[in-house]
Amino acid sequence: GKNCFKECASLQSAIIGDGIKEIKDYTFSDCELLTSLTLGNKILSVGTGAFEGCRWLVEIYNFSSLEINKGDEYSNGGIGGQALDIYTSPEAKSKLSQTEDGYVFYLDGEQVYLLGYKGKEKVLTLPESFQGREYGIYGHAFSADTELFVVTIPDNVVSIGEYAFSDCESLAEVYVGKGVGNIEEGAFYNCAALVSVKFNGNVGSLERLLSVIVKVSRE
Repeated sequence: GKNCFKECASLQSAIIGDGIKEIKDYTFSDCELLTSLTLGNKILSVGTGAFEGCRWLVEIYNFSSLEINKGDEYSNGGIGGQALDIYTSPEAKSKLSQTEDGYVFYLDGEQVYLLGYKGKEKVLTLPESFQGREYGIYGHAFSADTELFVVTIPDNVVSIGEYAFSDCESLAEVYVGKGVGNIEEGAFYNCAALVSVKFNGNVGSLERLLSVIVKVSRE
């Protein structure tokens, strides 16, 4: 039914069985930790906003007749809006991985993304690397974490995705490592408490920060 699993904050994966034909409006909306979804072969429709706000939904196994496309935030309840992979074969292997300290990564060939953090710490130093590789911070990775206070982004991070730290209303201090060469739109949007940034990244990406920073220092 409508809103059935709305705002289920701990839900990480869901399998919609072959006996289900419809996903109704807002069924999984704002399930922020939902990363993997399987659609059974009988599903014919997905309601409005069914997956709205599912910012980590990067992996979809689609065995239905629905056409689901990466980056499509509007069709089929927005199910493909954040998708990195949409599989149609049951043999496809998951690319998700979670570290012991609560960081969720997605390894896609040579590309590695940090999807977010499931731990409790509010002063964070992000991992130096993942399996020895540099990585990018995925879009919306930490958005709306209202208790995040300080974050250190190490040198092996190469990019910060769109709205990655948006609406982190308590975020006061950020250190940006020298490997960051790209900061996407809105990366620190609406971070009202942000007063100090130490920026060592690529100077070309500095402009993305200026609208939300009160003080910028550079070593």
